[in-house]
Amino acid sequence: MAAPAPRRTWWKNRQLVLAAIAATVTAASVGLTFLKPLQRGQLSIEDLLLVHGRMAPKSADFFILALDPNAMLLSQTLHPEELEEIEPLQLLAETWPISRAFYAAVLDKLAEAGAKLVFFDFMFPREGVGDDVFREAIERHADKVLLASNLAYPSGDHGGSVVFSLPTPTLIPDQDIDDPRTALVNFWSDDIDGVTRRARYRLGLWQVGDTRGDTVPPLVEGEPILYTFAAQALRRIGLESRMPLPDGHLKRFRFAGPPGTFYEYPIHWLFLPKFWEQNFANGEVFRDKIVMIGPYGNFFKDELRTPFDLDFPGPELHLHALNAAIHGEFLRETTRTQNYAILLASGLLALAIGPLIPRAEHRLWTGFGISLGFILIVILAYNYGNIFLYCLIPLINFNAISLFGFSYEFVLERLERNRTRSMFERYMSKNVVREILDHREAYEILLGGTRKPVTVLFSDVRGFTTMTESADSAKLVEQLNQYLTAMVGCVFQTGGTLDKFIGDAVMAVWGNTLSADKLTDARNGVRCALDMLKALRELNELWEPLGIKPFHIGIGLNHGEVIVGNMGAPERMEFTVIGDAVNLASRIESLTKEYGLELLIGENLAELVRDDFHLQPVDLVQVKGKTKPVEIFTVHGPSSQPLPGELRAYLDPFLRGIHAFRARDFTGALIAFRQALAAKPSDKLATDYIEQAEACLIK
Repeated sequence: MAAPAPRRTWWKNRQLVLAAIAATVTAASVGLTFLKPLQRGQLSIEDLLLVHGRMAPKSADFFILALDPNAMLLSQTLHPEELEEIEPLQLLAETWPISRAFYAAVLDKLAEAGAKLVFFDFMFPREGVGDDVFREAIERHADKVLLASNLAYPSGDHGGSVVFSLPTPTLIPDQDIDDPRTALVNFWSDDIDGVTRRARYRLGLWQVGDTRGDTVPPLVEGEPILYTFAAQALRRIGLESRMPLPDGHLKRFRFAGPPGTFYEYPIHWLFLPKFWEQNFANGEVFRDKIVMIGPYGNFFKDELRTPFDLDFPGPELHLHALNAAIHGEFLRETTRTQNYAILLASGLLALAIGPLIPRAEHRLWTGFGISLGFILIVILAYNYGNIFLYCLIPLINFNAISLFGFSYEFVLERLERNRTRSMFERYMSKNVVREILDHREAYEILLGGTRKPVTVLFSDVRGFTTMTESADSAKLVEQLNQYLTAMVGCVFQTGGTLDKFIGDAVMAVWGNTLSADKLTDARNGVRCALDMLKALRELNELWEPLGIKPFHIGIGLNHGEVIVGNMGAPERMEFTVIGDAVNLASRIESLTKEYGLELLIGENLAELVRDDFHLQPVDLVQVKGKTKPVEIFTVHGPSSQPLPGELRAYLDPFLRGIHAFRARDFTGALIAFRQALAAKPSDKLATDYIEQAEACLIK
């Protein structure tokens, strides 16, 4: 009976967990749509688009004549004689409230100059000085004038009681709400944050008491219609067809720019001959233009908060609403249903990229790119499609799903990698395991076989076979395990790969999996050999008091090009290296017995590390399969550390002896080698060379 398959815990079912994450986060995001802070966040994004995106074309037919603080100080800035000569300025300077005869003079001046429409953004709710003069001017220029009316909400709530204020009967005797000479000056700010972003163009009496948020009740057929300034201006200049239809929404409009976009001049310049001539070309600049007369400066309290986050002058805001209507620059917002559809699509997209992009880190970067792409679409939709796409919470939803999904897969992958790593590291080198887990594609290519320059190390315990015949097997195995643990630690610390154990022998490689460069691999290999010898000396010092026989080893290293790959039978494969450089490294290790040395390296390796270590030439050996002899060297430590005096006293004559011997100066070689032997009496190498030199002299 077959063994049951291991049960897979639910949290390891990747698709199930990712789907649960997407569903949970999307459901939470739907709840976020009702939070005021996030609603304000969406509006703030739209404000950024309004301020930094494409602006509406600017009409050149608008002028603002401002009643600013300077106009109220004429008695201090103009000479008294100059004031006496110009009656309108005298009215402006000497009376408060300002005599309405002054406004009559302004209207006459602009009408004579050929202005198309003159709008007074002032409320005249009660009788005032000069009403009769101003009324006569209004009647003379009825086709050119607009006066302000207003909807006031005494409770401060746009949904409460309403007071409708028209100009005083002393200016317009017939109090008709549909009089074409009057228009509403109201703007309605958003309930969420109090920012003015929308404009109304017309509304019925039925609607005036309910203007909350961005929606209004529909118009009732046959009821009187109230027009705002922009709408009435459109009617008066013959562009009523440009007026947006009342679809139940306050209209978002595209600004033509920040405050100061439209020309603004002090109103008293109309009556100063120098300015009238130089700045207004004797009135020609006003011909066929729309002129706004209104307050400018915060002392009149006619400023509104807009997306520009500034105190936007009310008179100029009317011109932006009119400008948007003339150029058809109205903006749409996605509906609630469309918002939910975008939100759902963001969740499905975050879930869909999982199967398409398996690697979690790649998926994270893809998600980042998709977010940037969506932001770009939002910008393009605003600039060229005149629509605000719902984006804040969909972006939060998409990235939250991606982040939670990435975190889940990261944790799951780390757990799986740690489990696999700990299992594999019992049998192979850590850097091979790292290469398998972290660079799987490159490792799979490597398995097929490739040529690489590597450094190969072989080490072997001297006389181990003899030791196995008499030693206690359990204790010997324990001692061997301590030794191999220390040797493998040296290999791993220098970035090497433990290729295999061959009984008591160790084979290690640098450059077969991870390699900075061949010089670094060569240095690390020699450094590992020196570390192994040092570690063995420390082990022997620990074993000696315990009565454990010491180990003595020989180490051989070589550098060269080999074939790296997965080799063996289908039933048992092994990641290893083969080639002439490997065989030579093994042969060099066996020569350590003949020369009585612990460490030998080949000439290819010596050429790479000559500047990093103190090298001593040993001999030229003839290796099977090679026509040229191979020079071998031993190593006396890194060149960064000076040699001890006794070692220097040995090496100097030895090197002279080697040179003399190879030059066939056997007498000189004999003298030099005897000096070296005197400095190091137990040196087998110097003894062998003395014997060879004496034999050559006898011949």
